[in-house]
Parts: sequence; C-alpha cells; structure tokens
Amino acid sequence: MDNKYNIKIEKINHRFKDYKSMEKELYIEDIE
Repeated sequence: MDNKYNIKIEKINHRFKDYKSMEKELYIEDIE
C-alpha cells in the first residue's frame, strides 16, 4: 500500500476512534 494513503487512513481512523470513545463515555454516563 502507498504510505500517503496509509497516513490518511490512520488520521481518519484516529478521528473516528476519538469520536467513538466520546460517544461511549456519554453512553456510559447515561446508564449510570
């Protein structure tokens, strides 16, 4: 795979993970 492509995917994945973990924390707070 191309390195530039990999880096772009990594950035997108990282942003997505941040978003998902934020969502999880909110979800957990709602349950408690």
